[in-house]
Amino acid sequence: MGIRSLQPSDRVSTQARIFPMDLPSPLQIAAWKRMSLTEKYQLLAVTVRNARELKRTGLRLRFPQDTPAQIETKLARVWLHARP
Repeated sequence: MGIRSLQPSDRVSTQARIFPMDLPSPLQIAAWKRMSLTEKYQLLAVTVRNARELKRTGLRLRFPQDTPAQIETKLARVWLHARP
């Protein structure tokens, strides 16, 4: 059996795949539509705060010897270079 050349269908997609469980439900979409801009902003602010705290906790666990200032520097570096 010989070696066959790669076909376009053999390539791995570099784009993220979206699974049904990743999509918001119709109930969630309806709730977002009912929210005011202020409520949406507050939800975003809380989500960002929680994400930063979760990352900060992960950095503390990964670098237990670091001072709080070093953890904050690492957190700022991660946040600065974050990509969607």
